[in-house]
Amino acid sequence: MRAHIKKHRFIFILALFALLTLIINQFPFLIEKYYSTGLYPWISRISRFFLGWIPFSVGDIVYAAAALYIIVKIIGFFVRWKKRRLNRPLLLRYGRKILQALMIVYISFNWLWGFNYNRLGSAWQMQLKFEKYTTEQLIQLTDTLTHRLIAMDAEAGSRNTYNGPKQLGDESIKGYDVAASKFSFLAYINRSVKPEILYNGGNYLGFLGYFNPFTSEAQLNTTIPKILLPAVCCHEMAHQLGYASESEANFVGYLACKESKESAFKYSVYYDMFSYAINDLYQRDTSLAIKRIEALPQRIRDERKLVRTFFRGFKNPFRPFIDWMYDKYLKANSQPKGRESYNEVVGWMIAYANKYGWGQI
Repeated sequence: MRAHIKKHRFIFILALFALLTLIINQFPFLIEKYYSTGLYPWISRISRFFLGWIPFSVGDIVYAAAALYIIVKIIGFFVRWKKRRLNRPLLLRYGRKILQALMIVYISFNWLWGFNYNRLGSAWQMQLKFEKYTTEQLIQLTDTLTHRLIAMDAEAGSRNTYNGPKQLGDESIKGYDVAASKFSFLAYINRSVKPEILYNGGNYLGFLGYFNPFTSEAQLNTTIPKILLPAVCCHEMAHQLGYASESEANFVGYLACKESKESAFKYSVYYDMFSYAINDLYQRDTSLAIKRIEALPQRIRDERKLVRTFFRGFKNPFRPFIDWMYDKYLKANSQPKGRESYNEVVGWMIAYANKYGWGQI
């Protein structure tokens, strides 16, 4: 019995730690106080400090290596199965190793970042009051964003000012610095913003950018239309600060991006927020949404068409499955609306306007 316990000690310890992790996820206030604003900022800053200077994504390399390892192991399993070399002890060993790997990934994911999915977040930090918003409030938000978008369109001129992740990251930090002067919890240090190694592969997968929870790196898909890049960059940096939900990362990214002194940055985030608002309005009053779009300056309408055309060019038969998997991932991490969670930023914007005034949008 003692030998059996000693043999399986590691998996028992992992199981206990996984159970502890699961229990902690049930207490948002404790996560907010001791993890999201206590332990996590140090984990993230240290990781960005050591990895931020590397010009390529270390996380992408880790993912690629892990994928290759899994493929090799799967091939090895089927080779053994074909040669009839599988037996009960070997299958049990395979099962134990898979269980160990899954628990290690689960524990690492949560302690390195994943607990943030269950924090109280910026709504609690800003004391924002979320209520079911009316169509009239949605129209007011849409019109406010339209005015900002048109004003920034007149100022921005070229949309191609920022070409590389370093420039985008540097300018995004300036926006976060200004935002942090109003909300101290938005302070950002140790930049780690990098291009995706996949290049156009990200377009086929439907990724504008993504955050690696294991290395705290923010990856940008630099092949997308440039008007989108500043908003995407600030969004991924919001994830680095511990704002895990997509709607909250959209909102925090907006708070930083709009504070940039660069008109192209402001145009990017107002374009992004307008897109969410007009989509919401389209669901409630299609004819009114169409009228709002038709009233936009021709250049903005042309850019909307350009963006849609760009992404249509990367449609593929695997995309529905990828979207389904991502939807399930979001739902499994406290975002019940799945992929539609991104659009919930509309509610954040209205709650923010109700507290701080529509002039602050």
